[in-house]
Amino acid sequence: MDEKFELFSVPVNGVPADNLKLNAALGAADDVFPGYKLSPSRNHVVFQATSGLDIKLFSSLVRPETAGDATVLDPLGDALTFQVTLNDKVVLISNQNGLQTKLFSIPITGGILTQLSGSLVPGGNVSSFQVTPNGEQVVYVADAITDNVFELFHVSIEGGAVKKLNQSLVANGNVADHLITPDGSRVVYVADALVNDVFELFSVPIEGGEIVKLNQNLVLGGDVSSGDIVITPDGSRVVYLADAIVNDQFELFSVPVAGGSPVRLNQDLVLSGDVVMSFQVTPDSSQVVFIADALANDVFELFHVPIAGGEMAQLNDSLIANGDIFDFQINFNGSRVTYRADQEIDGKRELYITL
Repeated sequence: MDEKFELFSVPVNGVPADNLKLNAALGAADDVFPGYKLSPSRNHVVFQATSGLDIKLFSSLVRPETAGDATVLDPLGDALTFQVTLNDKVVLISNQNGLQTKLFSIPITGGILTQLSGSLVPGGNVSSFQVTPNGEQVVYVADAITDNVFELFHVSIEGGAVKKLNQSLVANGNVADHLITPDGSRVVYVADALVNDVFELFSVPIEGGEIVKLNQNLVLGGDVSSGDIVITPDGSRVVYLADAIVNDQFELFSVPVAGGSPVRLNQDLVLSGDVVMSFQVTPDSSQVVFIADALANDVFELFHVPIAGGEMAQLNDSLIANGDIFDFQINFNGSRVTYRADQEIDGKRELYITL
């Protein structure tokens, strides 16, 4: 049906007769959302679809015995976001009663919803979460204790005791962002914990314990950029953006994940130059690739630098006047970088690969 989006599975040989519709019959105004997720076993798919005024979360076998035989995972709620774990559970934030968003887990095949977020203060909500790589623990942000004060919490995926991970926050302080290390041992987070509206970078064991500030002292007005932190694939270091030295000039830094001396990765930038948000770490954790107008203001080029600091090198060829790098992708083993740029003709974006 035109403009009616549904979910199907098909064999890789593409035989049309073997196509299966996975969602149940939809209402006249309902659709399946993009962003469905396969389980690690590839046996199930979890997806969201509108159901009247609600957004429901469903699970289906990728090849069900009966077409449309999907299981509703949150029959009482309005699912906002979800993640499928390594151990075939689904963790979701759901608006269970139209009043508060809470955190739950449920087997991918359906069953009993387990509330993970514990008690919430009136008006409190869970805003985000992340599951450890082994699928056994969940870290989430919520204003659980004081309304509109968002803090960081840890809980088993099976439920049980909830532990607050962050330190006491300054008045009006909040946790803004968080990441779990690849081995699941620590959580790195951004918060204005010490001075209101001064966001800094911290690290804490996932079970709780000593909290370490990772960034250097910041220039007046400086911040660690929320949403712009990356943990290396080997879990050894954190790479982050901050206007730590010159206010409003964002530069790239790395620091050991459990604490140590931060290292500035980029060279001195031209006046008004910045490292932009789209930086990536190579799969072997040895290099950072980033875009910056480091050599000429508003001329964005591609660079790489060793993860612990060293000589920064340009990756792209010379650009035509007004040319820029727009985005890039590191290949699977880190040996090449593909980038998109108007390198030869102003305004004509083409695809290039480094040699």
